[in-house]
Amino acid sequence: MTLQVETYECSETAAEPIEACEEAVEIMEQLGLDGQKALVSQAENEPAKRCPYRDMTAEETFVFGVLCPAAARLNKYDAGPIPLRVLQVAAHAAGLGIYDHLEVWYVAKQPEPDPVLIGIIGGKYEWEVKARHLLARWGDELESWVVCRKRALEKKREQVSDAYAVLARKLTQLAAADELTADELITKGASWLPELKL
Repeated sequence: MTLQVETYECSETAAEPIEACEEAVEIMEQLGLDGQKALVSQAENEPAKRCPYRDMTAEETFVFGVLCPAAARLNKYDAGPIPLRVLQVAAHAAGLGIYDHLEVWYVAKQPEPDPVLIGIIGGKYEWEVKARHLLARWGDELESWVVCRKRALEKKREQVSDAYAVLARKLTQLAAADELTADELITKGASWLPELKL
């Protein structure tokens, strides 16, 4: 079976010739577009390159984060084969020189559903991340965005419901601990306290 691939580059920016990129950079300078200039990379003695990838929306970060809770740096990802087209996108993104690293978000122990390739701008810790760019996703059958969103919301609601049920059980046990006899408390020991962790 052939894996399906979906990429997220702005095709106009990705395919623009060097002259068009140089003209775009000149216009950015004239207009003082600092945000756009941050998406331009230029190595010494090399022409400028504009980043054709966009920031992930909060909704995309939520949906892909819920459906693909495991993350691995691209160079360590081994949960399944990466299609050639995704490797090409990764090589292009790495060549821009703006990403601190590339990550694959996936489901641990199985490469389904639809791993996602993300470009990370910022540090290695979550609170240091300045931006996440959605680069590509792949799978046997790519689900539509509507289906992915619905599944993510259902899964998150189920996680919240499960956490509530665990907490309710623990609170019931805590209430029962209040009724322990003196002998039962002594048997449990001086350092015993009811477990409250989820």
